[in-house]
Amino acid sequence: MCKYEYPQNLATVMWDSYAASEFLPIVGVKKITLHQWGRRENIGLPPTGRGKKLELTGHKIVFLAALSTLSTLEQPPSSGKFGLEREVGIFTECFVREFTNFPYRYCVAKTRPLGHGFMEWELSDTSNPANHIVDSVGGAIVPGWIVLDLMAITEKVARGLYEIRNR
Repeated sequence: MCKYEYPQNLATVMWDSYAASEFLPIVGVKKITLHQWGRRENIGLPPTGRGKKLELTGHKIVFLAALSTLSTLEQPPSSGKFGLEREVGIFTECFVREFTNFPYRYCVAKTRPLGHGFMEWELSDTSNPANHIVDSVGGAIVPGWIVLDLMAITEKVARGLYEIRNR
């Protein structure tokens, strides 16, 4: 097992492409689930077939890991695809370029009432935003924020990809 030393070769690790069989265990997504999410357009997958393996870059794998995390929070990935991919792209690009003054670590979703699939995502420097939103749904108060720790997600993916790349 290789020892991951941040940020050793980080740009190369994140911009390289990796086969699905290699990265799926890192993000905890089954192959069938990935293809279902692709068919539902939750994540854009490159065309495969005729001997061509499914490969994604590290940046796209981080987005997949964010969708997987969203799914574990019992939120359908379709509810998070709008805006989340853009925010993950901004975050991972700054992560790769080692912008030490980049203040963000989290990606926060402002949700709509239950039954509505759309969320607005934005980067945040705290996991407890000051402007907490709640929606009253049938007398029940529903939290209006979902918080993803993009730093933890990105570091987990980068460590896993680093090990794959340096086998």
